[in-house]
Amino acid sequence: MKKNRNIIFLLIKIILITIIIYITYKYIFGFYIVKNSNYKSININPHDFLIYYKKEKEYQNNDIVFYNDNIYRIIGTNGQVIRKIGNKVMIDNDTIDEVNLNLTYPYTIKENELFLFNNMEDSRSFGCININDIKGKLVFRMQIRDF
Repeated sequence: MKKNRNIIFLLIKIILITIIIYITYKYIFGFYIVKNSNYKSININPHDFLIYYKKEKEYQNNDIVFYNDNIYRIIGTNGQVIRKIGNKVMIDNDTIDEVNLNLTYPYTIKENELFLFNNMEDSRSFGCININDIKGKLVFRMQIRDF
């Protein structure tokens, strides 16, 4: 009788732990293992293990975020101005590159918008994105190297 009781308590503990892990992964934190070297410009390397926080709502320049299954660095936030001078595009006084944005210049980044960058593609292709479309903000990175 006591043995059956211990087995039931063990099963309840396993079920509760499984539910807690599931809720944490589904709604609070996400995990990502970098598979390629496309993120060198934002100092993310192949095989890095990343944890991101899904509930973040405040972002700053240089934060690393997850959007559309890719990793980006924020280079423009609310109130910053994008200008085009010749072939150069600038955010405030920082030159970002020779690009063609589909914007009317000067463009002020609106509230709840972010301007993103990575090696593969960036906001230059699709404009500023809404903060609510961000999947999460990087909170932990473990560098794992091949030997």
